[in-house]
Amino acid sequence: MNNYYHLSPEEPVLIMIERDQGSSICSISSLLNRSLSIVCREIKRNLGAETSRYCTITTTRLYKVE
Repeated sequence: MNNYYHLSPEEPVLIMIERDQGSSICSISSLLNRSLSIVCREIKRNLGAETSRYCTITTTRLYKVE
């Protein structure tokens, strides 16, 4: 059985800040103490269609709905 964990509300914001500063996915995963695959999936899920930038607005809305 797999265990799934949600990111805290602060973690997507930290991912956005770190990506904007040019940090690698590997360094972000170390900073958050999360696996590389979790951070990679989070970024992939929430890339803006027009800008190709990670956007936390989408994640915040979806998190509140669930």
